[in-house]
Amino acid sequence: MSSLVVNCAVDCFHQDREQFFPFVLDRLPIDGTPTTSNQPPVYFMDGESIYNGHGIRVSRGKLHQGEEVLDVAVKFDFYKTRHADLVEEATLYEKYAKAAQGTALPVFYGIYHATVRGRPVTCLALEYCGSPMETWLDDESEEFCFKVAKLLMVLHSAGLQHNNIESSIVVKNGEPRLIDLGTATPHTCERTMDIVPNELRPSLLKFGCRELHDFASRQGIWEPTDIFYHGSTIPKQFVTSVDSLIAMTSPHLLETAEDREKIYSEAREILRRLGVTEGEAISRDVPKRGSRKSKLKGKK
Repeated sequence: MSSLVVNCAVDCFHQDREQFFPFVLDRLPIDGTPTTSNQPPVYFMDGESIYNGHGIRVSRGKLHQGEEVLDVAVKFDFYKTRHADLVEEATLYEKYAKAAQGTALPVFYGIYHATVRGRPVTCLALEYCGSPMETWLDDESEEFCFKVAKLLMVLHSAGLQHNNIESSIVVKNGEPRLIDLGTATPHTCERTMDIVPNELRPSLLKFGCRELHDFASRQGIWEPTDIFYHGSTIPKQFVTSVDSLIAMTSPHLLETAEDREKIYSEAREILRRLGVTEGEAISRDVPKRGSRKSKLKGKK
C-alpha cells in the first residue's frame, strides 16, 4: 500500500471539518523498507473517537484494503508534537516486535504522513485489540494476570521491554492484549526461566529480568517465599508451628489474655492458609520480655 485515504471526520478540530475531510496521507518507509506508488490506496472509514490526550487522538474505524475490511485503531498527530514519537513507535513494531504482532501486540498496518492544507498530519494504523480494562489489574484473577505475563514474555523474547504495562492492557472477548509501545525500549531479556503460576518465587538474581519478575511478584502469580507479619518479612520455611510465629511476635502484642488469644487465632489462620499442620499440641507459654526467643526476627 502506498497511501491512506482518511474518508471520515476525525476529531482534529471543531471548525471547517467538512472542508478538511477527506484527505490523503503517504506511507512512510520504516528502516529503508521501500514503498511503491503503484499499489492502490487503503481507506479509513467509519471512524469514531476513542481517546484524546497527550497530543494524540485515537479513532476506531474500518480499514478497507481491497476487498478486506479490518477493525483498526488509528493514532493521529495533527500538531507535529508527536510525529517523532509515532515514527519511533512504528520502528519498534517493525524492527523488534514483528514476531509479536497479532499475538501479544496489535498488527501494524503502517505509518502515514502528509501536509494537509498547511497542517502536518501523521498517523499510525494498528489492529483494534479491545477496550481498556474496567477494573484495576490488582483486582483481576490470577488466571488473567498470567495471560498478561505470557504476553510480556513474548514481547521480551521479541526484544522489547514495555515499561508501562498496567496502562497499556486492553481486553477483547475476555482476552488481554498489550498496546502502546510509546514508552517501550529495546531489551535483551536475560531471564533464565518462564513464569509458572504457583511455583515458588525465584530471586531476581536467579530469574534475571526485573520487569517480568516485578510483574509476576506484584500480581501474585508465583507462590510467595515469605509472609508479612506485623511489620516483619518472615521466610515461610521458618513458619513451622503456631509457637514459631509466637516466638517472632513482639511482646507488647501479647501483654493481655485478650491480646494473646487474638495473636494465637491469627497464627492458626496463617498456618491454615500456608497448609502447615502441626503434629503435636500447641504450647501457650508466651516468651517473657527479654528472653532469647523474643529477640528473634520480628521483634520491634
